[in-house]
Amino acid sequence: NCLLVFIGESDSSEYCRNLLRRIAESGAARRIRVTGWVDQDSFRAHLAAADVGVQLRTLSRGETPASVLDCLNYGLATIINAHGSLADFPPEAVWKLPDQFTDAELCGALETLWRDTDRRHRLAACGRELLLSRHDPQACAAQYRLYDPWGLSSWRPETDAGAGFPPLICDTCQATLDAGRRDDPPGDREVFAGED
Repeated sequence: NCLLVFIGESDSSEYCRNLLRRIAESGAARRIRVTGWVDQDSFRAHLAAADVGVQLRTLSRGETPASVLDCLNYGLATIINAHGSLADFPPEAVWKLPDQFTDAELCGALETLWRDTDRRHRLAACGRELLLSRHDPQACAAQYRLYDPWGLSSWRPETDAGAGFPPLICDTCQATLDAGRRDDPPGDREVFAGED
């Protein structure tokens, strides 16, 4: 009893029209949902209910998508393609398809993770460990503080105004460090990442 849920806004593009048509003609339409845009609470509810996350990219700007980190944060076995920065993810933490993958490769990954519960759980645990060890907000902010070739961490508006270094990065790092001092369990923290 599987349910496939596409979360996100669908538009009137040819791609979306073809996807919706293929879903309707598939014979499995009752087990496939397209949510459209959802708010953050709904997105989190979907993550909490899922067993596997699929995050595929093309034409990125090299960033690590926050939605990939969200899947890892929620303990999902996560399937990605080796595109942009995702190519650097270790294979024990995610199921990494080639950048240009085939439908058969994606179906094979989904079927394997559906059938092999132990493998799915191991992949999810390794992904969560990767998130906590390399993408933890406190650790990321501390690294920005340590690696500061422009001297931004010492920028002071009262003495450095006009120096051309806005305090946004330093303020963001400090706010992240301050937020991380709370006693929230790691699963309840927001993930520090770039735009999707």
